[in-house]
Amino acid sequence: VQVGADVNTETRYGITALSLAAMNGNGELVELLLDAGAYSNESLEGGETILMIAARAGSLKAVKALLAAGADFNAQEQRGQTALMWAAAEGHTSVVKALIDAGGNINRKLGSGFTPLFFSVREGHIGVALALIEAGVDLNGILSRNRERTARAGNNATTQPVNRGLSPLLLAVRNGHFELAIELVKAGADPNDMRSGFTPLHTVAWVRKPDASDRGDPPPIGSGNLTS
Repeated sequence: VQVGADVNTETRYGITALSLAAMNGNGELVELLLDAGAYSNESLEGGETILMIAARAGSLKAVKALLAAGADFNAQEQRGQTALMWAAAEGHTSVVKALIDAGGNINRKLGSGFTPLFFSVREGHIGVALALIEAGVDLNGILSRNRERTARAGNNATTQPVNRGLSPLLLAVRNGHFELAIELVKAGADPNDMRSGFTPLHTVAWVRKPDASDRGDPPPIGSGNLTS
């Protein structure tokens, strides 16, 4: 940089030095490149921004540097996902808080109904969920997709409830994140929500069903991988 290297030069794949620094979570290098004139709102093919990359990597220093340089914290890639959604899905609580403080949309919703809260709940990230709750996130939104899933207990195939009408509380229970489910109820999630056709209690009974061997307490059978 000191001898005149162009900090915005792209590889044949459209990747810049700033992209790579953000991907590696190198906050100091991100700061250096921004100070040297790197574009803070650069986006890759598909619309993914440098801020999204840094948020996914969990580098608070890189995220703060990009925000200070004017990075668009509510930018959306081609699927509609934001930096806050990426940070929430990866469980980076400090980054989530920084994006919220900057003005990130905590209730941004994809076509499927997924919000930052849904992403954090899906993965069981309690710290992220609590940060979003403190910021006033909608606890009782629902997924709009209608898709059946098949689960197996022993040799018996059964069909789980459809995802349409699934709330964050139901998602937490279905995926076996029971401590997180308790926190959601404490924060005001409706324990009697029937919009999916199943209450949280029905869902607890579902994921806690005995396994084929019937030895001891059965483990949760939540999938843990419901996608957006």
